[in-house]
Amino acid sequence: MMKPACASGGTSLVASEPDRLSALPDCLLHTIMSFLKARQVVQTCVLSTRWRHLWCSVPCLDIDIDEFNTGSGLSYLGVPHNDKNWEDFEDFAVNLMLHITLKSLVIDGGSNSYDDYLVITAPSVANLHLAVDVVCFHAGISLNEMPCLDKASILLLGNRERGMESKLGRDQFKLLCSLSTVVSLELSNLMTMVFSEECTTTCKQFKNLRNLLLENCDVSDDFQTMALFLETSPHLEKLTLRHCTISNGTKKWISSQCRSLNVLRANLKLTKIIYKDDVCQLVQHFVHNSENLPNNQFEFRKVD
Repeated sequence: MMKPACASGGTSLVASEPDRLSALPDCLLHTIMSFLKARQVVQTCVLSTRWRHLWCSVPCLDIDIDEFNTGSGLSYLGVPHNDKNWEDFEDFAVNLMLHITLKSLVIDGGSNSYDDYLVITAPSVANLHLAVDVVCFHAGISLNEMPCLDKASILLLGNRERGMESKLGRDQFKLLCSLSTVVSLELSNLMTMVFSEECTTTCKQFKNLRNLLLENCDVSDDFQTMALFLETSPHLEKLTLRHCTISNGTKKWISSQCRSLNVLRANLKLTKIIYKDDVCQLVQHFVHNSENLPNNQFEFRKVD
């Protein structure tokens, strides 16, 4: 860093002092950079040769479209209707992905129009968090395969109430199949799905899945969603149902046509049911199939 100084003759000179900030190790500089928006992080490359490539290895990047919003045009759901703003943001994000190895990806909010299909290609991602309102993604979201995926959390806001109004809500089965390599999976607000014969034949094996959490999910589909996971997850060890419900008035769970959970794997070690209200139907169904789970322990916990 440079600091002005005065010589004895009164002439202003520039005295060089050590650049203490640049002297810090990469791990500390990365921590500092993680508090900046992605565009600011990339701009640090002009500071000096020390910083030229440092941004490429930063562990966390916050790509925010607000950085590209010039204030012109209307705004809808945080996305400006100014085509130039959106093009600049899109070009920046695409080029950024070409220069970094992404290990963790968080998509929180956003939207797309009917002709802007969002395709996510991130083969190195190990942790994925997707939290979106299904009605805001009119054209849907597609996840290309992520072979390194260890943990994924999918939160579909508004899905149980308005899921059929959007392509994302209707295509939630395809979204799940794209996560077939995951080890730990959390699904929130999954609505009942209509399973066809094609679903059961095209669903990929979740061979790595060890932990599955279903939160605020509707299991009134004769447990088809749950059973499909259990059938395709041979190594599942822990199943957690948090605030899952069966629609009022449904009697499918006692129907002779009910898809039984007799596919529960013998290696399942723990089944947790966390609930607020009466879960008599869920409890009875699991207890009825407990003979198929010689190594499993049931844990029921009521919360306020």
